[in-house]
Amino acid sequence: MTRARLLAGTLLRRLLPIFLAATPACARKQAAPPSSPVSALEGQPESLVARVARLRQLPERRPTPVIFDDDATFHAAADRKAEREAIRPTAVDLPAVQLGLGLIFAARGAARASSFGSLHRSQMVAFYDEFTHQVHVRARARDEADAPFVVAHELGHSLQFQHFRTPEVANVIDEDARLARLALLEGDAMLTMAAFAADENQLPLSRVLVRVAQGASEASLRDYRTSIEQSPELRSAPPFQRERLMFPYQAGASFVAQIHRAGGFSLVNRLYDAPPSSTEQILHPEKYLAGEPMVPVRAPEVPAGWQGLRSGHVGELLLGAMLDVCNERPIAREAAIGWGGDAFTVASRGEQGGLLLVTAWDTEADARQFERAMRVTADCWDHAPEATRAIFRNRTLVRRDGLVVSVARGFGAEVARRSLAGSAGLVSQRLPARPPFGAVSIPAVKQAFEVPKPFVRNGRLIAPRLGLSIPVTRALEPRIEEDDVSFRAAGAGFASLLFAISDLAYTERAVRQSFDTFERALQKPLEEGEKVSVLLKAGSVSTPLGTAVERVWQVEGSPVRGRLLLVPICAGTGMLVIAQGYADEATRALLDDIVTATRPLSGASPLCAELDP
Repeated sequence: MTRARLLAGTLLRRLLPIFLAATPACARKQAAPPSSPVSALEGQPESLVARVARLRQLPERRPTPVIFDDDATFHAAADRKAEREAIRPTAVDLPAVQLGLGLIFAARGAARASSFGSLHRSQMVAFYDEFTHQVHVRARARDEADAPFVVAHELGHSLQFQHFRTPEVANVIDEDARLARLALLEGDAMLTMAAFAADENQLPLSRVLVRVAQGASEASLRDYRTSIEQSPELRSAPPFQRERLMFPYQAGASFVAQIHRAGGFSLVNRLYDAPPSSTEQILHPEKYLAGEPMVPVRAPEVPAGWQGLRSGHVGELLLGAMLDVCNERPIAREAAIGWGGDAFTVASRGEQGGLLLVTAWDTEADARQFERAMRVTADCWDHAPEATRAIFRNRTLVRRDGLVVSVARGFGAEVARRSLAGSAGLVSQRLPARPPFGAVSIPAVKQAFEVPKPFVRNGRLIAPRLGLSIPVTRALEPRIEEDDVSFRAAGAGFASLLFAISDLAYTERAVRQSFDTFERALQKPLEEGEKVSVLLKAGSVSTPLGTAVERVWQVEGSPVRGRLLLVPICAGTGMLVIAQGYADEATRALLDDIVTATRPLSGASPLCAELDP
């Protein structure tokens, strides 16, 4: 919908690790790399389109061609799309507003920063054109391993336009409202990509979405920030511009993930009937579901003798970005929480500039917290570079009246005091809450709990995290490696038994992948010319832990056998892996006896909280 959305390629690539890291530490070694992007995209792109539609649970209503362009053709198509969109600037696009809100500082000789729209050109990898109903991909991206994921995101946009009345963006000149709408569009497309990533990596979508929702945290975005530093264009952009670029993808993904957790794809679809209206609702989806509206605030009047340049709203996101310039990031973000509403006016008189900002807060504690951070910011503004102080020539004043905190920057003391004295009267009462979908809430994330490492007691090996009690015999020596448990022959002979967890969801494809992984592991230590072949391709075995599927291999020309049993656990969101190695039937019988005598521990295991949070 907007030129900014053309940045999807770069932002998706930097946020993709959040999706692909959505596996607990229990058995990532089982995961396989995604299938070849060349075969998925270049060979049969229509199969990828159909797959994405199936995963998003929205049938294709018309074909979406996936086109591979050289750089010149790609940029020409992007420019044509941007011309047709004719996006109107918001107040925050104006340098005077950016200066007034302290999002940038004036400095003599400073290079002009990249505009919000111009950042996209060198960063794009793919985009969806709603006018031609095509997905364009840079031809050189075909060899990138993450190309199918990026294309899946863009196909998600295609499905939006096929099925929903997408919210207006181009003509919305309120920055906060526009960002909220963009977050819905990009967040839904990120959900589509998450579903594709989950399917590609054989992970339950529920687990991936919990990780996506948690991906808005500082720790989860460490790799993102590192990659930002590696991009000259993004590195040179002011921090608030990066916030604007990141927000629809990062916070939008978290928002839509939480909505999906509350009601699945059907509830996500209903978002288009009641789009979120503020960045606060995106950052706090529980407030959106509660129908908490913003507090109406009228823009401050321009003082006599000054000329009004622009009025508008800041919103929680950019209010935090404003505080972030002069406060520690955690303090700035925390101080913006509890935002109820705001309005600002930027004015000028000759070469001078002025800002009047009125903010309303949910509680007095929220107002005080913002006031403290704002006073630090005001002092910072008053000690800005000389070129900035030449524009805003007077001391910044901050005033709190109960739930209202007001700011005057650049005006003389008397004008500032008069303006602030009446600012509380600009704030109206909050309208009653109207939950858009009735009584809907986001379920709490299951919390894994600490358990002891495996230990031996009374002739049994207790593995608390695996939730197993395994008999110990003199013929086999137990070995403990983190939470995995294995046994080896105590004396001469060959015997091997392993109990471990795979975090792959229990599906036909995941079972096949696990069998293939085990076969490669059997083949790896063999001498040249030795070969592993399947002795029993598929079987079903009843165990005290559940019904397992099995496969048996042989090392050709020898009595050595390998056997793998896979038992679905935690509602099929993971698998218990039981691997056996033996060279005679007596040893196999011994290993089977151990499996048969293994019992689940009473009480809960933390595994299900990790596999199916």
